Amino acid sequence: MSGITRRNFVVGTASLAAVGAVAACSGGGPKELAPGTELVALDAIGEGGSQLVEMDDFEVVVTRISADEARAFSAICTHQGCTVVADTAPLMCPCHGSTFDPETGQNLSGPAPKPLPEIAIEVVDGIVRAV
Repeated sequence: MSGITRRNFVVGTASLAAVGAVAACSGGGPKELAPGTELVALDAIGEGGSQLVEMDDFEVVVTRISADEARAFSAICTHQGCTVVADTAPLMCPCHGSTFDPETGQNLSGPAPKPLPEIAIEVVDGIVRAV
């Protein structure tokens, strides 16, 4: 007779399924852009405005703070992973209504438990680049 009982098999299989579900929902942790990656020309964004930048596996919101300053955040809502709408102020998640400050990424309302993660950037010759 085998050392595995029906009960141990069922409990073990359920545990593996739970681990797989948690891993699938976690998104594999925060993604990073390669340093120097060009996101957008600063002039393409009006002062106080934001723009969604989609590239490869990244969705980034870039907000122009002033004539020569910008900030960038992940465009993925911290609630359930929907992409926020960048052409509104505040930034808004269309799935469940969370809103975020476009200059700080802070959650202003809704079910999102955390702010949008900030992405380190610099403006070089009018181009917003990842650092």
